[in-house]
Amino acid sequence: MRKSPLYRKVALVLLVALLTPPPLFAVKALEARNIAFKLQSEAMKLYKEGSYRRAVELLRQVTNLSLNSFLAYFYLGLSLSADRQYVEALEPLKIALELEPGHIQAHIALGDVYLKLGDASEARAEYLRALSAQDSYAPAHDGLGRVYEAQGDDDRAIQEYQKALQINVAYPDAYANLGELYLRRGRLDDAIALFLKAIQVKPDFALGYSRLGIAYSREGMVNQAIAAISHGKEIAPQDPLPYLSLGQIFLEAGDLDRAESEIEAALARDPAEAEGWLLRARLLMARQDLNGALKTLADALASELRDPAGRRTLEKAQESYQTTATRIASLTSAIAAAPDKPEPFLELAALLSDAGALEKAVEPARRAAELSPDPSTRLQLAYYLLKAQQSAEAATLLKELAASGSATALLNLGVAQASLGQDDAAAVTYRKYLENHPKDPLPHLYLGNSLFRLGREKEARASYQSYLDLASGDEKTGKVRRLLQLLDKQGVTP
Repeated sequence: MRKSPLYRKVALVLLVALLTPPPLFAVKALEARNIAFKLQSEAMKLYKEGSYRRAVELLRQVTNLSLNSFLAYFYLGLSLSADRQYVEALEPLKIALELEPGHIQAHIALGDVYLKLGDASEARAEYLRALSAQDSYAPAHDGLGRVYEAQGDDDRAIQEYQKALQINVAYPDAYANLGELYLRRGRLDDAIALFLKAIQVKPDFALGYSRLGIAYSREGMVNQAIAAISHGKEIAPQDPLPYLSLGQIFLEAGDLDRAESEIEAALARDPAEAEGWLLRARLLMARQDLNGALKTLADALASELRDPAGRRTLEKAQESYQTTATRIASLTSAIAAAPDKPEPFLELAALLSDAGALEKAVEPARRAAELSPDPSTRLQLAYYLLKAQQSAEAATLLKELAASGSATALLNLGVAQASLGQDDAAAVTYRKYLENHPKDPLPHLYLGNSLFRLGREKEARASYQSYLDLASGDEKTGKVRRLLQLLDKQGVTP
């Protein structure tokens, strides 16, 4: 018969007691209970404050003094899980459930640990055990939603999240998890509504503000995104998530120095946070340092990473970057062997651009255009110039290509002019493009933005409405709807 963890621990303590002579000054049982109670109270306080490792230290002392304290084992498991020591969290949570088999929160906690370890089957079993004890328990349905989402069954996940919210309309975690699912699927309006609801029911919900900020940023509402995440940072200054969220936004905006500051602040708060290492690698790639990015990923994988999912993400990124390095080496060799062929230069430009080295991608694209100055190659050079924010040179090139009849060049000329602050010229360019392509939605959006910045709000409103009439629910539509709602208010910037 297999013995339980609690049985083995009790047996070991009894054996030691039998074989060890009593100490000269034995601690009295009452004194031991008092010490255990004080340590347990302090540990629970530390856990709630986020000091998980210190809580673990104290709770281990408690479990050595008091073998039948459910709360000590339960909070020990919670603290280990919060510190991403998922394997270590299993045993104390199992012992807690032996002491109180019907404790539904312990079943949820154990299910969460199994899910973090990638064992969806055991996680599902624990959530179902919680439901067998209380059939209308919102966290259990939320847990099942996360299980189905991990298994790729988004439809069933949505059903479970909705069940959780039907049971408890003030449950912020379910709003956030369903919002995260919609965010992943590009349903930004729905995601934003759910994140707003989460922080409405729980105003100090830092996670909700961070995810709301990411959703705003994907709709191009960068100022609102930064404001939301900064508020989350004020609520939980030691939580790395707001810093990571801001780091991601600044990185995507090309503001590398501010991105670095936020990423490093996140890693200082939690060096075992896989996303922080990944963002640091992406930052180095944006700075055209592939070797540095590879070293960062290697250092991360050699560090104390306790989240299996995070480790897998870093391993995948490392494999991708190594493939990029191999391909760059191959293209470099091909260029050295045939320096007069434009194709390898264009392939190299595309590879560097996709990897985030935007400025470095311009060099091979420029060389390809020198070798083959046809409209197609020059248009590709203009594209890489725009991505690298070298808009003045891009505008000159695009103007020449547009004059020769390239519709794509004409549209991108408007983008280049707008990025240079030449909104009057950009508006003229967009309107010229729309003469022949009136059903293309994006030029209406771009025209609306330029008109809005010029203070021509009535015309901007008409362009935005034309965009909404033509667009099919892409990521920008939510922002445009909000702009139309807020157009008469001051301080709104597209």
